[in-house]
Amino acid sequence: NNFINERQYDTHAFKLNGIYSAGQGSTGTDGIYIVRYKMEIIAVSGYNITTGASGISEIDIHYLTSPGVDAGSIFSTKPSFDTTASSNSYFLHDATSDSDIITGTGITTPILSQKTFEIGEALRLDLDLAMIGASDMGINIHFRPIN
Repeated sequence: NNFINERQYDTHAFKLNGIYSAGQGSTGTDGIYIVRYKMEIIAVSGYNITTGASGISEIDIHYLTSPGVDAGSIFSTKPSFDTTASSNSYFLHDATSDSDIITGTGITTPILSQKTFEIGEALRLDLDLAMIGASDMGINIHFRPIN
């Protein structure tokens, strides 16, 4: 095993700052990340700073195979937070072993159905559902280059 090759990675953060419920149902909610080198997602982490009064906050990441061509969600189970999650909740999911490193009450951690991406493909954040009054949520993709 090569320690450096296995442990070296980069992160892209998608952020929903402030009260985000007005963005429910939006696509490209925090833009698009364009893949520069062939890569694989090795982990996904997420957080919600302030829990809302009702509902569920569910985020999705779609991958685009070329400009305007949506190939669907990278998740078979989308990450979400509900009202039983405390404020300052977060999770860390290892995509290489499909296991949770840390999670908490009221959090649904993701299961990835798409982990590798080619040069020129892109990732887009969508906000599917939003708790009323919740604020400051984000999701991070942790990735490494592959051949």
